[in-house]
Amino acid sequence: MPKADEQIHRIMVGLKVSEEEAKAIYEADKAIDRGERMDFDLSPEKEKEAKKYGNAKNHTTKAKKPKEKVADEEKIGIIEDILAILNEEYPNSAKIVNKEREISLEIGENHYSITLTKHRNKKN
Repeated sequence: MPKADEQIHRIMVGLKVSEEEAKAIYEADKAIDRGERMDFDLSPEKEKEAKKYGNAKNHTTKAKKPKEKVADEEKIGIIEDILAILNEEYPNSAKIVNKEREISLEIGENHYSITLTKHRNKKN
């Protein structure tokens, strides 16, 4: 089969159309490939306007302000309470690494860390 006949056959099978419709589709595709204007193309004025908007260089975006982190006083209190308890048992071995999250502890040659995690409420 020549290439055109093969393409027409593929169009017939793929789109489930008659041979005449497949030939029309094939010819329309060829015309589009050659750059010919089609019925569904934009008018020259509309095409010029579309290109103008498509080539826009200035895109406006709003600068987002970073969220201000609010300190969780409850977590700070818990970390301080844990630190006080650890300092009673192991004097001068514990220190706060992150005031809302982590305590570092050294006992002998071993190094430990305690991380406090506040879990969100489960949605029902």
